[in-house]
Amino acid sequence: MKKNIDNYDEEEIKLRIMILGKRGVGKTSIFNRYLNNIFSFSSLHTFGMECYRKNYTINSNKVTFYFFDTAGQEKYYSKFTNYLRNANGIILVYDITKEDSFEIIKIWFDQLKDNNNTNSIFLLGNKSDLNTKRAISKEDGITLAEELNCEFFEVSALSNENISEAIEKIVDITYKNYLKEKNKNSIYIEMRDHKKIQNC
Repeated sequence: MKKNIDNYDEEEIKLRIMILGKRGVGKTSIFNRYLNNIFSFSSLHTFGMECYRKNYTINSNKVTFYFFDTAGQEKYYSKFTNYLRNANGIILVYDITKEDSFEIIKIWFDQLKDNNNTNSIFLLGNKSDLNTKRAISKEDGITLAEELNCEFFEVSALSNENISEAIEKIVDITYKNYLKEKNKNSIYIEMRDHKKIQNC
């Protein structure tokens, strides 16, 4: 029997989002602001990976999102492969004042596409409060997002500009894409089982 993609009331859904970007772009600060509404200029760099959890109720469904905050150093890249394979969504973060953090986005993107076929990919330009020190225009961010076929947001962890709006949009899109993929897989299984019955 085919399931309605909007009807998973009895199931607790757990989704994973990987956060990738060069060291110092503000990945940890973004989620400290979103989850705890705090910002610190003395935030410690992430070593390896940290995980944040937040529970949501979406269309009467209980959904738990796990946000994996990754270290930006190259020596950790290979350790993220298994997490990339299992991620439901990917957030790519750069610093609008640092050109090298923008240029490395394509490297991250190529690595994730080798390990994950998710359609839930998002590009975040952080530190929009430093507009006078901007090295990457908003138009360049939009152009790259179009090239990578992903959603684009500019945010500021310091001023809290667009943080909640961006993350909640990311959560919403990732959740909807998960349901679409689950529904598609359910239809495939039903068709396969139907063929088996026909060939009995």
